[in-house]
Amino acid sequence: MDINTQYALATGEGDNRKAENLYGILHDVGTPNGSARNVASYEKRTYNNAYVTFSVGAEGVFQIGEPGYVAWGALDANPYAPFQIELENTYDQADFEKGYANYIALAREMADRFGIPKTLDAGGAGTPGLKTHKWVSDNIGGDHQDPYAYLASHGISKEQFARDLANGINGAVTTAPVTQSAPSTPQVSSGTWTDDDGSVVTLEKGVFKPNQKLRDWYYPGYKPTGGVWNAGDSINYKGYVTNGAFVYVAYDGYGQDAGRTCYVACRDANTREPFGTFE
Repeated sequence: MDINTQYALATGEGDNRKAENLYGILHDVGTPNGSARNVASYEKRTYNNAYVTFSVGAEGVFQIGEPGYVAWGALDANPYAPFQIELENTYDQADFEKGYANYIALAREMADRFGIPKTLDAGGAGTPGLKTHKWVSDNIGGDHQDPYAYLASHGISKEQFARDLANGINGAVTTAPVTQSAPSTPQVSSGTWTDDDGSVVTLEKGVFKPNQKLRDWYYPGYKPTGGVWNAGDSINYKGYVTNGAFVYVAYDGYGQDAGRTCYVACRDANTREPFGTFE
């Protein structure tokens, strides 16, 4: 992913020790409306006190420390973390969702780069994986409790956070392989329809039946409704839209979501593998 290095520490700045590839440490800024850019700028100036590897938000990803080297954001855990990521704080839900998506994507990319399991807060000290600052405090030392309270303020539970780190923000709760199946031809209504977020939905009527648990969204790939569809459920959809790496079916919400359109990921946009069958 694109990384802004405007505030990256220069040669001779920061710690020159290589970190052990054990943890990826995840923080939030803790300062209301503390933007990723401002955090990066501040830590660039005050690196002798503390700094992390990346600051992330709606605007993108800003590098501060050098990935693979020790950063100073988590006390005694620092020598064991080749990357530490700070998530900006915002009251704006749309900005949060953009920043959160960048946070998840970067954590997964760095975990792959350094061979760290994409598990959240698993085990005690010495257990490799992605760790929150709270886990560090509970298992190694310190008093920070981030980022759970901030994530919860925007509707992200610990369970969802763990799923997103494991699977990516793709609507699927599991990464189990799916069987390729050729859908029958749905009834097609010509034309397109544009949702209020700008998503252009191609009109098409059919039934999608997931073969795994899938997350439900108010918009394709962001702003989760909090609900899920289970394997074997039937979704009467009215169209489809591609957003990022996934194709989503659009359907008319019901109950508390009556009168609006909701979305469920139905296939990988690149491989075309479906997450279920079509009728």
